[in-house]
Amino acid sequence: MILQVGWPTKFPNKDELEKTIRVLERKLGIPVDSMKHYERLIDILSTILFPEKKEPWYFFVPALARYSDWLYVHCIHVALLSLIIGNKFGYTKQMLFELALGAFFHDIGKIYIPMTILDKPDKLTAVETDIMREHARLGVAALSRYKLPATCLEIIGNHHERLDGSGYPQGLTADKISEQTQIVMVMDALDAISANRPYQVPRSFSQALTIIAKEKDKYAQHIVAAVAEL
Repeated sequence: MILQVGWPTKFPNKDELEKTIRVLERKLGIPVDSMKHYERLIDILSTILFPEKKEPWYFFVPALARYSDWLYVHCIHVALLSLIIGNKFGYTKQMLFELALGAFFHDIGKIYIPMTILDKPDKLTAVETDIMREHARLGVAALSRYKLPATCLEIIGNHHERLDGSGYPQGLTADKISEQTQIVMVMDALDAISANRPYQVPRSFSQALTIIAKEKDKYAQHIVAAVAEL
């Protein structure tokens, strides 16, 4: 099955990226550009967000940006936060690139979820929840034929898994989940809890960190600790 969406009307630009970074700074309460190797990290992120047409993911950046503003911002935040932690862990430039590519596209499957479900202000029904959970599989299906790095596809497919096996879609446990995916799992949860969404009132980033830190069976605590050290 080939998944398709309409061609976006315009491409994201660097002004939008700058505004998105400023939003993240306000959430963190610290200047992002003061972090170690910031320019290097932004260069990696820019390579993903503003790709040449020959890059296999070229189409999907504007597709994501035009489908949902809040989802696009969320994906940038998760990618940048993941880059910061990957850099803190001493990842090579290639490892950081693959981490950021997977982190940015972790929710790409949501462009195939009806907006009535994605933006629903009330609690999802059981059927709607099942549909929403398909976004991990849909994301892999959409990008797997474009020969992206295996790390990227793993992040997309597994970012809702949990270390204790309670996640989806496969119920994987810690030994089957790469550290890169575990980083994105934490950053996805932190940004989601602290974000404005149609269905929730946002909590502060520190509150989100406290919540995740209590979920010791689900999230890698060395990653949570690395975020806390920021």
